[in-house]
Amino acid sequence: MSLAPNLRARRRAILASTAVALAAAIALSEGALTGSDVARAAAVSTAGLPSTSLPSLAPLVGRVKSAVVSVKVNTVNNSSESEQSEGVNS
Repeated sequence: MSLAPNLRARRRAILASTAVALAAAIALSEGALTGSDVARAAAVSTAGLPSTSLPSLAPLVGRVKSAVVSVKVNTVNNSSESEQSEGVNS
């Protein structure tokens, strides 16, 4: 029966060390789980950077202007209302 107290003490030691390791892991990984690193990011100022303007599209428009086509379609209905109504009734 002398093995039973040693076994209990060993189990308690293993359980205690597991609990301590788990608590340490949670404490160390708290920042990773909550995403608090994002809140610590500093604002970046772009005031000192040189401003760049967009390139002009004028040369491109000059090259493709002749290829641009506009099409308008006007339809004329030459049939009278009587012809249309006859077609609907038949």
